[in-house]
Amino acid sequence: MGEMVLYSAPEDVQAVFSLKAAEYENGNDPVRYLLDPRSVVFLEGEEHRRARRALTPPFSGRALRGYAPRFVESARRVSADWQPGQVVDLTAAFQEVTFDALMGATLGMGTADCPPLLRAELLRFVSGQLSTTMFFASAVMGPSLYSRLRAHTDAAKAALQAGRPLNGRSPLASRAHNLARVEVWLAELVHNRRQAPTDGTDALSRMIAEGSAFSDTDIVHQLLTLLIAGHDTTSLALSWVVAQLMARPALLADVVAESLACAEPERAASAAEALPLLFAVVQESLRLTPGAALAPRRLLVDKKIAGETIVAGTVVAANVVGAHSRVATWGDPEVFRPDRFRGEPPASNTFFPFGGGLRRC
Repeated sequence: MGEMVLYSAPEDVQAVFSLKAAEYENGNDPVRYLLDPRSVVFLEGEEHRRARRALTPPFSGRALRGYAPRFVESARRVSADWQPGQVVDLTAAFQEVTFDALMGATLGMGTADCPPLLRAELLRFVSGQLSTTMFFASAVMGPSLYSRLRAHTDAAKAALQAGRPLNGRSPLASRAHNLARVEVWLAELVHNRRQAPTDGTDALSRMIAEGSAFSDTDIVHQLLTLLIAGHDTTSLALSWVVAQLMARPALLADVVAESLACAEPERAASAAEALPLLFAVVQESLRLTPGAALAPRRLLVDKKIAGETIVAGTVVAANVVGAHSRVATWGDPEVFRPDRFRGEPPASNTFFPFGGGLRRC
């Protein structure tokens, strides 16, 4: 991976996020070994801009508010049989909840449109790709991890298409079989959607509308990226929010009271307007436990940052955890205090749980 320099001060974070596209490439090597090279995460130049144009609208603020009924319906379904005193795996529960909304944003599909066995396969895939085991494997095996996984997956896809059984019981083979089933199904979905395109706003429909700009294989890999990046991070963020509230009964009671008093929160112009206390709690939780610790870029040219010349090839990273923990910015950063996010928003480049610049999540 080479040398890495971390920046937490707002002016230095701004310098990292202001880098031009020609001055850097993605420097997140562990993720590089878990995703296909054609993923939007690793595309550069015009290919990256075209992919961003197609993939961003389904995740805009307006689009996300449109998914509110899906979240409500899923939350009610997942929690229907919960009992007082029961121990609940929050991450698994929220994976179910977020999956339904994500299927709508990426594929334009409702819960009933996805066969149960395929739903289980997709959930298994997105839940496992960013697991501790896979990150450890990427750190140990480096680039060879994806190469080996890709070879196993291609062999498994060939077997599936020929009607042959899938062989192999190793963890890597099992992962490849799972990925092969998902890729075969997504490829079939892309083919069918090309034959009968829709005017939907989901990511798949938007890429289909671009015609030959995206090959079927490219579309499959962008969909896989969205399913991975949008699923695990969201379910973990929700889990942390509930964990923080459960540790503070009085705050939890206030959040519940606010929610009950708001009849139609989805009709508000923003979450901050509809449920200001809950919004502040979510923001404060993201400050303390962001989905990513760093926003790295590998320099392609020498660059002066914080008064020092950093040579090409070095990874420079906006330190999300460091910036969110600066005493100079927050005063008491170790304290969970949602009031920080009520009123004036944080100063620029002091709070960025989703990164920033051209590759903002």
